[in-house]
Amino acid sequence: MISLRRRDVAELNALARALMETHGRLGVERLQLTTGQFAPGDRVVCLRNSDALGVRNGTRGTVEAVDPDRRTLTLLTDRGERPELGRAYLEAGHLRHGYALTGHSAQGVTVERAFVLGSGGQRLQEWGYVALSRARKETRLYVTGEPRERESHFHDLDDRDYVTVLAQALEESAIERLAVDQRPLPTGPRHETRAEIDRPAERDRTRLRLIEQQRLVLAKTRSRAQSRLTEAEQELANLGPFGRRRRAAQLRTDIAFQERALQIADEKLTQLGRDLADAPLSHASDDLVTAKSAVGDRVRECVVEPQGLEL
Repeated sequence: MISLRRRDVAELNALARALMETHGRLGVERLQLTTGQFAPGDRVVCLRNSDALGVRNGTRGTVEAVDPDRRTLTLLTDRGERPELGRAYLEAGHLRHGYALTGHSAQGVTVERAFVLGSGGQRLQEWGYVALSRARKETRLYVTGEPRERESHFHDLDDRDYVTVLAQALEESAIERLAVDQRPLPTGPRHETRAEIDRPAERDRTRLRLIEQQRLVLAKTRSRAQSRLTEAEQELANLGPFGRRRRAAQLRTDIAFQERALQIADEKLTQLGRDLADAPLSHASDDLVTAKSAVGDRVRECVVEPQGLEL
């Protein structure tokens, strides 16, 4: 489960654990910490790097065993490792339940199915990309209405339904833009006049940041498609000539889909490189020229050597 707000994540974690408890899917031994109670079978996430323990901030896994006397916990991570989390790490509050995650915590996570709790009222384009691209098979998006403030009539002015509010929020980028970069109103006596305060260097930096963000999104999309294509090709090769016909057909369809995704990503990256090359930098300083060159190199690297990206 993925949610935008931490309080929703905390509530979803509590509800999910209660459901696990009622279905008898948790072990008998319990370890009570400041961040909650943990038992074998609990899904958890680490919140702090520890080279000594072999875990990182964001490491997810399932509790395999707990030792209430030593106040330690053995974790089976999603990577197949079995670190033992010591008393100091646990009592410092570096572990919490991981049935639900924030969009930030879900970056880099790949699951079979994702259940996303959406909420409008904010600019969610970047968050939406992360939250809605975690699942291999299925993503379900849930939208809930928030109670109106009884002492205020402000919300009465907005008669949009909650699905529309969320859809529009997902279209709006959270990247802050300078006031001089905002599009002027289409009416008014000064709508075509130049801004009184002009900061061309800052506008150029904003333009480069936007291009770099687009490159990152395309690079992640391309890298994911390349990985899934390789997995599908390897599985198809392992099926052999007597492999199941239905599965082979599914794999061929998936291979064609991923090849098309790679083609589209390469086309967009090529176009992004052209846009960057054609973008003049007004009053360009040495650092802006260097930044533009670096972004251009990364765009070209995405197309030529996607496997070498560190995202």
